[in-house]
Amino acid sequence: MAVVRFMVMFDDESVDVSFTDGSRLQLSPCGSEYVLETAPPAHPLHKRRRVRHRTRFTISEHRALLVDALNFRNKYAAHPYLPEELVPEDQKEKLGAEVSEVEWPSAGSCSISHSSAGDITVCSVDGHARLVLSSCGQEFTVEFMCRSSWNEERPQEPQDLRSAPAPSTAARHLRSSENEDAARSARRFTHTCVVQHHSGLHHHHTWRYPLSVALSQWEAQRAQCSDAIGQQRGAGVEGGLDHALTPVSQATVKCDLPRPLPLTCPCPHQHRWRYGSGAEDWPELDASAELVKVVWCHGVVYRLIGGAVPVVEVSLGDGSVIRSNGVLAEYFTHYRPSPSTAVETVYYLNGLPPDLPGQTYSIRSVVTRASRILQCYKQASTSTMSIMPQCCWRRQAEVKECAGVVLELQVAGTGQFQALSDGTAHITFLDGVQVQMLWNTHTPAQKQELFSGGVGPELCQLTLPDGQQHLLQVDVGGAYERYVAVAGQWRQWVKQNLLSASNYDRTEPQTDRPIDSRSVLTELQKIRRFNFLLDNSSILNSPSDPSQSFRLTSDHSDLTITNDSVSQALQKTTKAIQDINALLAQNH
Repeated sequence: MAVVRFMVMFDDESVDVSFTDGSRLQLSPCGSEYVLETAPPAHPLHKRRRVRHRTRFTISEHRALLVDALNFRNKYAAHPYLPEELVPEDQKEKLGAEVSEVEWPSAGSCSISHSSAGDITVCSVDGHARLVLSSCGQEFTVEFMCRSSWNEERPQEPQDLRSAPAPSTAARHLRSSENEDAARSARRFTHTCVVQHHSGLHHHHTWRYPLSVALSQWEAQRAQCSDAIGQQRGAGVEGGLDHALTPVSQATVKCDLPRPLPLTCPCPHQHRWRYGSGAEDWPELDASAELVKVVWCHGVVYRLIGGAVPVVEVSLGDGSVIRSNGVLAEYFTHYRPSPSTAVETVYYLNGLPPDLPGQTYSIRSVVTRASRILQCYKQASTSTMSIMPQCCWRRQAEVKECAGVVLELQVAGTGQFQALSDGTAHITFLDGVQVQMLWNTHTPAQKQELFSGGVGPELCQLTLPDGQQHLLQVDVGGAYERYVAVAGQWRQWVKQNLLSASNYDRTEPQTDRPIDSRSVLTELQKIRRFNFLLDNSSILNSPSDPSQSFRLTSDHSDLTITNDSVSQALQKTTKAIQDINALLAQNH
């Protein structure tokens, strides 16, 4: 049997596998189809055989290769693809109801266990899911029960009932009720255990709460060990996770589980296959024309985390993690597992340590390959940013809609404040710091889960000028409290003025159709009048009292933000917004 050389998952979650004999297997983004290219023939006149099949109807010759590729895809994909035909019998479990959500315990529950190696396990109350945080605190693994993939089909009436004479209304209702009760009692759903591996720096919102519970226990364990040996260490890891997600709720929390993809792809015409280049080129690490999400090579996993500053994260398989340091891409931090304290080692790309006999892996080769993969990702991101291919499994509901600016304010000496129609608020300070948060909680479900986690305290995302991102509580800003405090004032003011207006109904669209041109023109008229009032406002241009100002703690700027200037600007704009709305109402 051929041995895997490389496995690559692209940004659309398609998989490309290269084998040692030269054969190649490609999975579609949804996992429902695959293309297998056999090994190159010995004679140059013979053509390379290529077959294309449905995944669930694969032949026995390809079954083992396809199962390995599916396991790799489901381990790092957002939604698993689980055809019942490829799930081993010993891994199937029949349940009377579909498991679509789990209930997680509180922070002080006995469902949280600690291993001798330092790993922390959080089990759900119903036992259908569990989360294991590694001892280094930088990555975690989740195991959850998931129903096998199926297609939503409309139930058909049996043939004998269709040919029989039409019964009366009461008899038809009684028969249908009996049939539904019998089918419900006899129905059994096939489930299997799905194992996924996530980075603590970037993960799905479903695991935010159990991860916060595990992180709180991890930090408490570190604090106890540090006190025992007389060492005082910080609560967070520089460049690593944001540990401000300590759960405050003492009650259990329910979270939805990732749903499987359907058996049949709704858009098979969007499946794209790569010929002549792909996984077989990755040993040389040539630049790829597509964004890469995960690369597997010789038991080491390289994960690309996108954003303003891309980051590559390496999982070595022994519980340790190597991660690039943001804009300082030539430096890598090695987080080693330890049950007591965090052991961190910084490597420089041009001064890597030499290989020693008996090492499980080579630090030099791993860091060098990670750096080259990160360079390929940056090149692909700049070349494909304007043209993003469509993905078959991403439904229309999951595509982010273009949000319009419903309110904008420019405060002298502070920055730019914006409120968008999708319920988010963006604040850009003059020193480059950006804050994003929710001003309207009545927004689509994906927005609420992204910023508030669905439970617990309200959160905001803060982005530093160097690209580092921190998820902070609105009430507890920590070292960035002054940024968060100003953003909180803007959020409260927008909520009071926009949510209280009776004619504001853009945050709850009644249809899926885009905003018409009349609404766009109305918004543009508001923005023009609003900017005119700001430019001619004497309050914003007046000098502020130095005794009532405070300075932002930043290494990149010495700008001053005044509390009174923001408050006066918001109060002044309240009257302007009311006048504009009254004027527009009269015109209509």
